Amino acid sequence: MALSAEDIFMLLTKRRPVGEDRLQNPLQELQQLVEQTSPGREQSWAWSVSGKLNEVCRLLRNRINSVEDTLGELPTSNGIGSADISPTIVRQMSDLLFERHKLFARASRLVVQLQRTLLPADHTSSVAGGDSPEIGVLRRHLETLVKALQEHEKAETRLILKQVNTDIGTGD
Repeated sequence: MALSAEDIFMLLTKRRPVGEDRLQNPLQELQQLVEQTSPGREQSWAWSVSGKLNEVCRLLRNRINSVEDTLGELPTSNGIGSADISPTIVRQMSDLLFERHKLFARASRLVVQLQRTLLPADHTSSVAGGDSPEIGVLRRHLETLVKALQEHEKAETRLILKQVNTDIGTGD
């Protein structure tokens, strides 16, 4: 018996009520903030982006914990995965989880860099690495991160749809 679309959705979104920690809205808001130009108001921009990026980090961490818990609960057969879940789906879920860890690490590093830009100029020398990162460089890194997060969301959706199509094809 194949895993139902609802089952795969719950696997990927376990313990998160619909809409409670979805990345889509915060990600769109982050993208809008990153795209804003703010000559002379870099500190204000950095505060806004830092706050939204912290929210995105929290949501990513929640998803990581949820999927790790779920994958840890799956009964295994020869270490491959559950009899109800194809090894391909389990592998793809694991790949998404690994990518999510990397995205979380990137986002966390950017939060630290943004916070460094908020320190008064005389305190930046005491922070490891010296000078605060240039806003333009940070903006490019944030744009790249937002695109990567959006692609990650699309990959997760494709995995869910793939399972739905598999279920329909098998008559479940």
